[in-house]
Amino acid sequence: MNRGHSRKETDMVNLGDKVKDKITGFKGIVTGKANYLFGCTQCLIAPTMKGKSATDATWIDEQRLDVEGGSQFKPPAPATLGGPQKTPPAGLRHG
Repeated sequence: MNRGHSRKETDMVNLGDKVKDKITGFKGIVTGKANYLFGCTQCLIAPTMKGKSATDATWIDEQRLDVEGGSQFKPPAPATLGGPQKTPPAGLRHG
């Protein structure tokens, strides 16, 4: 079913962006995104506000977010990412 949304129309926020919730003022870095079956996209925001910790991260609808700064992080090289690997990275080898 086409609900009139293209992927480009809904990609307003990228992983690593510094954002602020238009309603609550919650600020942080986008550390995750979820695209739901009927068109809703939510972002997991890790707070950068004083008095907040990583456990205060929260999911917020993408449309509620203002991007205050582009990506705050450079993605790691593919060899350092997790997942199945033929040989583990050098720092994780036993023996």
